[in-house]
Amino acid sequence: RFSVIVKNEVSKEFTTLEKDIIIPEDDSTLKMSSLVLGYKLDHVPSKANKLAPFKIDLDQIYHQPKKIFHPQDKLFLVYQILGLTFDLEKRGKLKFEFIKGDEQFLSLTKKVNEYRDRFNFIEVFSLQSFPPDYYRIQVTLLDDDHEVLSEEERFEITSASIFPRPWVRSKTLSPPDDPVYSFILGRQLFSKGEIDKARVKFETAYHKRPDSLDYALGLARAYFALKNYAKTKQILLSFKNLDEIPYQVYLLLGKSHQALGEFDQAVSFYNEAISHFGINIYLLNSLGECYYR
Repeated sequence: RFSVIVKNEVSKEFTTLEKDIIIPEDDSTLKMSSLVLGYKLDHVPSKANKLAPFKIDLDQIYHQPKKIFHPQDKLFLVYQILGLTFDLEKRGKLKFEFIKGDEQFLSLTKKVNEYRDRFNFIEVFSLQSFPPDYYRIQVTLLDDDHEVLSEEERFEITSASIFPRPWVRSKTLSPPDDPVYSFILGRQLFSKGEIDKARVKFETAYHKRPDSLDYALGLARAYFALKNYAKTKQILLSFKNLDEIPYQVYLLLGKSHQALGEFDQAVSFYNEAISHFGINIYLLNSLGECYYR
């Protein structure tokens, strides 16, 4: 479920939006995505391995919630078809119908095998012949002229001489194989209490980037929660000579040594934590337990 809260910091008014997101598990099931109607398309080969909203392969699509176009614009139609069989790729057709009011305004058909990409489909339409009005575009997948799939979307052609487009800012994400995603999943699983599943994700991230203190700390927390104190030490000791070490590293090293009965080493790390971050009741209690043993 995708949830968004938008708040006006001045008036304190707010609104929320929640929507279920479906990620198909089985690509073999034939289905068509909803249609995205864009007013601009940029070819961005420099970001080929990056992830960004509404980026299809090497093309970045720009669109807005109110699907309004000028007659001078081009309409960039983007959609996906999952589960296309060999037969449908060979003999299937895509029919594009523009409906103005209740009447067909424009219709054209294109063979599926005319497209290089048989998963991501992009079609461009000039709107110069479209008078201002409300329209529907319907895309239908045909097999021997029989309808197999169909999706439609509404849009408007405006007569306004000036129609501002929104400012667009999107954060480009790392490629899908980047270890950051395993790390994020590991943190989520850890928060849910699924420690062993979290360990697997943390290990994947750490082995791909063993020089990352964040990944090492995540994995060490999972090992410690699973009472694997030796591995907790092994992971974190390689970072003990860094110039800036987080409090959690000293704490986990101290707790791991203490759990293994290595009290002198535990005291050393607790004292390091105190010298860098100040004293607190937990460190005092831990030191007292070590001296008592």
